[in-house]
Amino acid sequence: MPMLTKINFFNGLWQQADRIRVSGCSDVEVMNRALKDFKSKYPSGFHHVEAWEVVSKHDKWAPVPLLGEDSGGSGKKRKSFDSDNYNTGTPGTEFNRDIPDINVDPSPTRQKKKEKRPATS
Repeated sequence: MPMLTKINFFNGLWQQADRIRVSGCSDVEVMNRALKDFKSKYPSGFHHVEAWEVVSKHDKWAPVPLLGEDSGGSGKKRKSFDSDNYNTGTPGTEFNRDIPDINVDPSPTRQKKKEKRPATS
C-alpha cells in the first residue's frame, strides 16, 4: 500500500480518536488509540508517524466539521443560517435549507424521435 494511502487512513483514525476524546485525555493517548486502531486493520502497524506529524499541520489534513457541528467555539452557541443572530437551541434544529430530492434524475430528458414514414411515390 502506498505511503500516502497509509497516512490518509491513519489521519482519519486520529481524527476519530480525537473526536471521542474524553476530558483530560492527552494527545499521546489519542495517538496511541489511533495507532492501535491502525494495527487492528493492518497488523504491520503504522511506520510513518514522523511524516504524518509534518503533513498534519497543513490545511488538507485538518479535521472537517461533521454535519451540524460548529466549526469552533463552545458548541453551545450556533449561528443561524437565515440571520446573523445566534441561538442556543437544540443542535441541528436551526438548519432550514432546502434539501434536493436525490431520487430525481437532474439530467435533461430527450425528446423521442418521430417515426419515419415510408416514402410514397
